[in-house]
Amino acid sequence: MELLDYCRSLPKVELHAHLNGSLSDATVLKLLSAKKQQGDDFSASAEVTIKRGHQRTVEELSNVLI
Repeated sequence: MELLDYCRSLPKVELHAHLNGSLSDATVLKLLSAKKQQGDDFSASAEVTIKRGHQRTVEELSNVLI
């Protein structure tokens, strides 16, 4: 079996579910800060949500990571 075929045969996972709970608020805020410095646009509500200590949604996290 070729490597590409082997990789395609591997089970797929939902990475967003794992990423959502594994990044600390401090890490997410650092990523937001880096995106601001690069001039990237993101939802300001994500930063407010994190600073207030609320759980972030997958959508908010994807805005930071993508």
